[in-house]
Amino acid sequence: MKKLLRYGKYGSNAGVLIIAFGAILVIGYLVIMNHTKIWDLTKASKNTLDPKTINVLKSLDFDVTIKAFLPEGGEAKQSKDVLDLYKYKSDHIRYEIIDPDVKPNIAKEYNVERYGQAVLIGNNRKEPVGYVAEETITNAILKLKMKKQKTVYYITGHGEKDVNNAQREGGSFLRDSLVQSNYTVKTLMLVRGVPADADLVILAGPEKPLFSDEVSALKKYLATGGSLFVCIDPQKDGGIKDILSDYGIILSGGIIIDKYGRMMGGDYMMPVVNLYGGPFQGFQYATIFPGVRALEIKEGSEMNVQWLARTSDQSWAEMNTSLMEKEGVVNPDGKDKTGPLNIGLLAIKPLGKDSAAKIVIFGDSDFVSNNFLLVAGNKDLAMNSISMLLGDKDLVIIEKKASGDQPFVITPIQGMVIFWIPIVVVPLLILGAGIAVYFVRRRG
Repeated sequence: MKKLLRYGKYGSNAGVLIIAFGAILVIGYLVIMNHTKIWDLTKASKNTLDPKTINVLKSLDFDVTIKAFLPEGGEAKQSKDVLDLYKYKSDHIRYEIIDPDVKPNIAKEYNVERYGQAVLIGNNRKEPVGYVAEETITNAILKLKMKKQKTVYYITGHGEKDVNNAQREGGSFLRDSLVQSNYTVKTLMLVRGVPADADLVILAGPEKPLFSDEVSALKKYLATGGSLFVCIDPQKDGGIKDILSDYGIILSGGIIIDKYGRMMGGDYMMPVVNLYGGPFQGFQYATIFPGVRALEIKEGSEMNVQWLARTSDQSWAEMNTSLMEKEGVVNPDGKDKTGPLNIGLLAIKPLGKDSAAKIVIFGDSDFVSNNFLLVAGNKDLAMNSISMLLGDKDLVIIEKKASGDQPFVITPIQGMVIFWIPIVVVPLLILGAGIAVYFVRRRG
């Protein structure tokens, strides 16, 4: 009987301990599920949002839904990891990953053209982004917060890309993209001057130079802190070379030939570009420029001029264009400038505490035409350039985080130690211990 009581006592104690342990597990689970905490142990803090992004999320006062269009797989997981960070930091953020192959109707509804694109919806607006990354998502949220609808003016009257022309040579696709991004787009006869509501002026591929009065109007507009997006084709200057020179930009002669473009299945005169700098460092897509000139940064210029895009080291600027047109195939000589060559530049002229004149220029206008805008990353490059020029002080540049991966280099002595200890010494010790145990048991 005493034995049974003793067993019952021990059994009840064990039961209490089991119940208590189970209760601790349940409480711990509830605490963890309702008080999520993330620790970032990566060297480059890849799993931590930039402080500028965190400040943007703290100031968010409306809900934002992010629809990312990706097939299932590794890229979808990477995007999910980024979006989880946003959702963790703000209750206003929700996201959905949609496979455009499974739900093509939804992709069509949001004008999705390729994998990786996303659309942010909030504040009664929609803001598309080319890919899911902290730098794109944060700036898209800021655009949703903007109260003022910005106005873009296209200069006309000199043979520029026509924003109302839906044919291959027209520019209606870029206009439509600007409208979808909540910008107002208008045409401008520059002889009347630049309107006061102009947030950006675009000069895309003028065939004839601007008149002197028009050049003066542009100078006046820039002097008040205006922004100018320019695309100038080879052998033309649009009549604005003096303006560009004042901002530290020189239009180089000739036309760029790039053998790398040929290797990529293109044409010698259609460089494939994947070198980006300045604010575009980390831009992920190749771009194609069908007939492009080089742009030079003026020596000794006091302007802040940065290169945005460059051709490969296989390229050169062919100065003898008549020979090229006659024979078709040319090779670089001593008169030609060899690559990498700048084809996109950003010039900034500070005008005061909170004001600056800005110019972005590319040495080709065909890349923004309907024929080439949707090729490769051309649309993303053009829209990023325009968004950068239209960005006010709220827009932030989030630097792309480095991978943080470092090679593990060992010395020959360290290599011998790594080999001998786990491969030879440890097995011998185990074998020796086993032999010792065997003889001890045998003696016993």
